Amino acid sequence: VVLKGASHGANHFECAQATLLLLGVSTGMRNGEIIGLAWQDVQLDPGGQSGRLRVHRVLQRVRDYDASARRHTSGRVIKPKRWSV
Repeated sequence: VVLKGASHGANHFECAQATLLLLGVSTGMRNGEIIGLAWQDVQLDPGGQSGRLRVHRVLQRVRDYDASARRHTSGRVIKPKRWSV
């Protein structure tokens, strides 16, 4: 993905955010699918004009059943969660 017209003052983080946003908008992929991508899932044609993405992994938050729930200062119960691929 090539971003044209990016400002010269943009840092690496801003360019990465813009690239991920563009990828999501142009492919319809969900956030967890984009974050779960690895280089082995990307196939680019030799000319670099087209390619293929395969979604094999999704990053998601799941309830951690091994951890006990705790209470927030407002009294609300917080159920522990962790990230899983």
